[in-house]
Amino acid sequence: MRVECQKGVIKIKFKDRIYLGAISGLIAGTPSKLMNYFSYKKGLTDFEYVHIAFAYLLSRTGRDKAMFKGFGVGALAFVFIYGLTSKLKEFPQSEKPLAHLLSFLDHVTFGSFCGLLVSKLGDDLLFSKTQSKK
Repeated sequence: MRVECQKGVIKIKFKDRIYLGAISGLIAGTPSKLMNYFSYKKGLTDFEYVHIAFAYLLSRTGRDKAMFKGFGVGALAFVFIYGLTSKLKEFPQSEKPLAHLLSFLDHVTFGSFCGLLVSKLGDDLLFSKTQSKK
């Protein structure tokens, strides 16, 4: 971890992909969990859901379009969790009409925000030299 101070603003840059992914995942999970909590409390869904791989993905592919890449990762996680495993009957089916749409929004919100955080909190040394540094 490296701490920089520029024009009175303290910036923390992580040099380790595991720490970067874990911290970004924890922070990015907050808006997603809040969305799910309020959806559950309003009765729109009947489940309350109880990232390190993403840090590796961005460090290999570059920081450009980080939020879009995060959106894709979140969408793929949703498809994997609900699409593929629903045939195995591992997850209970929701009785609420908006539950799956709200869950998808939770996943893509998490992925997009995590992408932004990884691209901003990661040290330049983690990212490919040939990729743009946006």
